[in-house]
Amino acid sequence: MIYLSGRLDVDNLNHYRSQFLQAEEYLKKDVTLYQDTDVLSLYKQLSSIDDLSELSMSDEIDMRLQNVMICDKLYLLQGWELDDMCKFEYTYAKAKGKKIIYSRKY
Repeated sequence: MIYLSGRLDVDNLNHYRSQFLQAEEYLKKDVTLYQDTDVLSLYKQLSSIDDLSELSMSDEIDMRLQNVMICDKLYLLQGWELDDMCKFEYTYAKAKGKKIIYSRKY
C-alpha cells in the first residue's frame, strides 16, 4: 500500500486537494510505483471535513501514524518538508524502514 501524504494548508485547501488528486492519478498510471497496490490518501480521509481547523492535532497525529504503520511506501508531495506533520511521518517511516518516494510534480 502506498500512503500519499502532503502539506495541508487550511487557508488554501482546494489547491492541496488538487495536488492529492493529481498525484493519485499519476501513481495509478505509473506501473513501477503502483503495481496493483492500493493508494491510501490523507486527502480522501479528510475530504468529508469542510473545515480542517476543526480537526484536533491529536486526531491528526493518530490518523497519520496509523497510515504510515499500515503502508509499504510513503509518497510525499512537494512541500512536505514545510509541514511538521509530514516531517513526523517521514521520520517514523524512515525509522520503520519504509520506502519513501518524493514527488517531483504538482
